[in-house]
Amino acid sequence: MNQNPDKVLFLDIDGVLCICDDKEWDCFGDFFNKECVRNLALIIEQTNAKIVISSTWRIKGLYFMQKMWEKRQLAGEILGITPNFQTYTQETRIQEIDYFINENNITKYAILDDDFVVDRKEFVRTITEVGLTQEIAKKVIEILK
Repeated sequence: MNQNPDKVLFLDIDGVLCICDDKEWDCFGDFFNKECVRNLALIIEQTNAKIVISSTWRIKGLYFMQKMWEKRQLAGEILGITPNFQTYTQETRIQEIDYFINENNITKYAILDDDFVVDRKEFVRTITEVGLTQEIAKKVIEILK
């Protein structure tokens, strides 16, 4: 990442934007829930945060994620993806995020995920079957302001 953004949203996808009732897909994979996408746009509009993908979707690569964001006309700019430490545990996910934060001197951030819980003021958990609600979006906005 070449720039040091003021605010970063570490974004999981499954259980945040992509929820279990989503049945449509395109060449990038499952479509995202429309309401969840609107709530992400609300976060971006009100905070101007840049996005770092922390989801397992990041394994497809930064270029893939950026192209999908562009083709689907999603809000925000994807600046990066967290590293892949090759294991899938709660501890590993936060280690990957911490590594990215430290390597890029990130000072203001929020973490949005449904899979794990970390005791940090920057963390907001979604419910897997519901995704990113307006109430959760407001919590993220408060963290990033």
